[in-house]
Amino acid sequence: MCSSGVAPSIKPFNTMISAYGQDQKLNRAVEMFNKASPFGVPLDENTYMNLIGYYGGKAGRMLKASHCFSKMQGDEIKPGRVSYDIMVNVYANIGVLHDAKKLFQVMQRQGCLADSFTYLSLIQAYTRRLNYSKAEETIHTMERIGILPSCSHSTFYNVYPYLNKCL
Repeated sequence: MCSSGVAPSIKPFNTMISAYGQDQKLNRAVEMFNKASPFGVPLDENTYMNLIGYYGGKAGRMLKASHCFSKMQGDEIKPGRVSYDIMVNVYANIGVLHDAKKLFQVMQRQGCLADSFTYLSLIQAYTRRLNYSKAEETIHTMERIGILPSCSHSTFYNVYPYLNKCL
């Protein structure tokens, strides 16, 4: 790209990070992540979130995901709603309720509006900790502010058996 006069783009790197992550080749995804900067390609929110999603999801490396999220902010890349959603979900998936709630509060202070995905991740975190009353309270909050659970959200299916106990 550089030799042809075309400015390098982050898109091929994001594509490869995503492909390696989906194929559970996390080392290759990290390698691709690290190759972008030497090419003079600035990393973007999507680059970080691809890696964070695989660290926190398929690889089950919550600390690496959390560190990467902090690094993104340190690199002055402001997380958007989707980034916060992914991180809240990472914490919820492993039952780290305190961190999920804390990040949810930071998200709100930053002016990012929570959506169905965010709330359902919190519900998942509450149910993993067997805190059904807080899960139910979160559902009522969703209803009160006009956010309906999205049935396409996989977390809803994960917590559905627990919801029957609290509704």
